[in-house]
Amino acid sequence: MLGRSGIQSLLALQRSLVASNLEQKTGKTFKADVHSALKSCSGIGSLVIAKCSHIFERNGDTFDGKCSLLDALQPGLWLSPETLRRFWRVSELKPKDFLDILIGFGTSAAEVRNARFLWNLYRWASQQSKEFQHLPRSNETMVSILADAHMLSQAESLLLSLVDRMALAVSSELFSQIIKAYSEARNLEKSVALYDYARSKHLIPSASCYQVLLHFLTRNRKDELILRVYLDMLEVGFGSCTKGDILDSVVMALIKKGKLLQVLGILRQLKSLGLKLSKGALSNIVEEFNKKKDIGDMMNFLEEWRCLPELRLCNRILASSCTNLGTDQAWLVFQRLEALGFAPDATTFGIFIFHSCREMKLKSALVYLSECFARHVQPGVRAYNAILGGVFREGLYRHAKYVFEDMVEREVTPNLSTYKIILAGYCRYRQFDDIEQVLWDMKTNGVNDLPSGNCVFSKALSF
Repeated sequence: MLGRSGIQSLLALQRSLVASNLEQKTGKTFKADVHSALKSCSGIGSLVIAKCSHIFERNGDTFDGKCSLLDALQPGLWLSPETLRRFWRVSELKPKDFLDILIGFGTSAAEVRNARFLWNLYRWASQQSKEFQHLPRSNETMVSILADAHMLSQAESLLLSLVDRMALAVSSELFSQIIKAYSEARNLEKSVALYDYARSKHLIPSASCYQVLLHFLTRNRKDELILRVYLDMLEVGFGSCTKGDILDSVVMALIKKGKLLQVLGILRQLKSLGLKLSKGALSNIVEEFNKKKDIGDMMNFLEEWRCLPELRLCNRILASSCTNLGTDQAWLVFQRLEALGFAPDATTFGIFIFHSCREMKLKSALVYLSECFARHVQPGVRAYNAILGGVFREGLYRHAKYVFEDMVEREVTPNLSTYKIILAGYCRYRQFDDIEQVLWDMKTNGVNDLPSGNCVFSKALSF
């Protein structure tokens, strides 16, 4: 309890300020704060708080290092009266006293108003005398409270002043907390600068700190920083904490720099940790192999990881294989993909049929068409167009109508290219009766978009 002289001093101060304060205060906040204080305090303490809470609130965010302990405590009397009550009659705080106050505030210490009060009290206590030294736990707790309250510049400043006296594990944890807070606040410069400083001190941020920072860098598309931070994360042993979207960004960034081998080395390291390859990373790697026309190494990679790209990429692999290796070698690639679970579609067989006809292998094209039927896959119009072109190219124009009839029976709708191929072939071999029938079919089916002046029909008549 306060002595009589202390109470009188507070009441006198209250009377001198109430006139000016009354015009500025509506009373709404005042009443709510007093109500919470009264619930936590009783007797003469509740009377003092009720009479003087407007003074405490007004001075809550100011700091005067030369004021008395009572003045320093006043802003917090309505924040946590039970915690502060026993210090009203002491003239100075001991290091253990301040730690007790921090503990007394509990989880509410991270609330902005509470954190500001504790920060002011922390600085006041430090200036009591040259001999005063906060306890290590008080320092650590104060930094953490400031970071939780998003008072990041204060948290950073305090931590930097204490880091050389802290244990490595403790300072690493506190740096991680502030770096994460800066990242979540989207402060790129501060988060990266503090990360670099921590690493220069040989501190190791937490795995969650790496993850938050990398997510932040990924959202901002900072490829160089992503690579630097992620490679450092691998070096310190947190590779198992890699997230799929981060791996995608790392793979993309390295591929842009032409470092596919480094990508493969990183992936093998992650594989040894039991991580699976993300779809995004797989697609980027497959596309890079495809650009390099390195089909053999790509298949070895896929078989090593026992993973299969999406259908679109598989068909692109097969098209590239047909172009660069020929259909026979490409079919071997197809079989290796099948062993990984690849299910071909009409586009797949259309690729083999088209390239077989281009290689003047009409028989092979027909074999692929039969394989398509055997697998209950409906061939597309492009596959039939390729076969019709191959039939005419090899002089088998009499068989063209059978291919066309099979196409219609299987409900594959001819397109303009189909009719152009047939007309060009019949014109080449001067099958005018068949040309007349094709033109009639085109009119019946509503296909009459042959370009004028450059059509295949007029070209054929000039033979």
